[in-house]
Amino acid sequence: MASVDMFLDMKSREKKNFYTPFVCRLGFLMKRSGIGNGDGSDLSQLALKNVLEFISGSKSRALPAEVLEAAQSSLKRKRGEFEEAVQSQQLTSDEKILIEKCVFTHKSILIGEKTLFEKRKVT
Repeated sequence: MASVDMFLDMKSREKKNFYTPFVCRLGFLMKRSGIGNGDGSDLSQLALKNVLEFISGSKSRALPAEVLEAAQSSLKRKRGEFEEAVQSQQLTSDEKILIEKCVFTHKSILIGEKTLFEKRKVT
């Protein structure tokens, strides 16, 4: 929650501090379809490309095909390893409620999967 708080604070002052945030939903990388992406299409390749472009600063020039292919292969391998572990660790309904209660104590997080910014005076 501290990292979300810092993100919101820096984002609110981005014109002054030149902070350019990058946010990527883990669900997109993990090939979970239907999570806020409309038609349920697989966005994992696009999400991975966006992450790599941000990290490498190569948005204005194409990533070498072999780099993208190696990253996709690595992500696919890791996704397979973690999918089995995640299946056996599903949260109960009570656990989800407790997590939501904790997260929603933050003054800028008001609705699940939505972040509403409060109007702050930038100094």
